[in-house]
Amino acid sequence: MSIITISRGSRSGGQALAEMVAEKLNYDCISREILIEAAEEYGLDERTLIQFIDKPPKFWSRFNINRKMYLHLIKTTLLEHAQKGNLVYHGHSGQFLLKGIKSVLKIRLIASMEYRIKLTMEKEKLNREAAIQYIQRVDDIRNRWAKFFYGVELTDPNLYDLIINIETMTLESACDIICGLTEKPEYQSNLYCLESIKDATLAAKVEAALFADARTKTLDINITSESGNVSLKGSIEVERVRQAVIEVVKSVEGVKSINDEMTIGKLTNIPT
Repeated sequence: MSIITISRGSRSGGQALAEMVAEKLNYDCISREILIEAAEEYGLDERTLIQFIDKPPKFWSRFNINRKMYLHLIKTTLLEHAQKGNLVYHGHSGQFLLKGIKSVLKIRLIASMEYRIKLTMEKEKLNREAAIQYIQRVDDIRNRWAKFFYGVELTDPNLYDLIINIETMTLESACDIICGLTEKPEYQSNLYCLESIKDATLAAKVEAALFADARTKTLDINITSESGNVSLKGSIEVERVRQAVIEVVKSVEGVKSINDEMTIGKLTNIPT
């Protein structure tokens, strides 16, 4: 049982490869569908959530919207899928959203600009100039998101377990390589990995709940979970805020106990 994330530049064959790998392994394959699920589960407008992904951070800074809340909702939904294992994810920031889970196989696809231009012209029915603009726009948005939330470059090879040049091999060959790696013990989800996914899922649910509550949405609280026991660390302004945080955390399904390590001090707001 494995979890695979596939990252790529626009029009680098990522979707086709992800679907091929999922079919061969009989895994679930998800991407933007996760946005629809997150919107439905948390009562959000689907178009707003999709726009959140499709627009660069500078666009969202013009609005009084808690950007991190949307990211946590997407993360929570993805982790719920990851708990089941046998998953190929080729959507937004998979290598970051599942960070810390050791058994995740993180793939990056690359291809020359010329290869991507040709593919974009064919798929989008664009002329050469329009295809170049399309690729540059999508790449720019993805790169800015990576820098904005994670402070990294998407092209940094240290973020991935394997980088594949999809231009120099067939999709079938790339698929065989990835499927072969899932048989290696380091990419098998053992009991410890499954427990770590459950812990990460619960922590993400708590974070999402705090972001969704008007009393706690601007707090910068570090949240960890171990077997249903949730630990809270951070600075709060007044005692009544502590009570609000604990009330929200208690309402999250799966929370068994709360270790409150929050301190009274200067409140640190999350930019909106």
